[in-house]
Amino acid sequence: FILRIEDTDVARSTQEAVDQIIAAMQWLELGYDEGPYYQMQRLDRYRAVIAQMLADGTAYHCYCQSDELDAMREAQRARGEKPR
Repeated sequence: FILRIEDTDVARSTQEAVDQIIAAMQWLELGYDEGPYYQMQRLDRYRAVIAQMLADGTAYHCYCQSDELDAMREAQRARGEKPR
């Protein structure tokens, strides 16, 4: 599998945390085939894919307010659906 490090939360993402993750994986004998890839190092790639998806119409901008999204999620839960 591919090891991807979620390092977009700059305040909490430290090299020490990454080292601990890798050490724990080694202890559990969970080897990875590729990586680690750091999300922040791939932002240009993500932006290019997003731009292409927007151009193709396979993605769209959401202009909902956070309270609207909260209400939608609550309605989904009330119907027994998993929020999406």
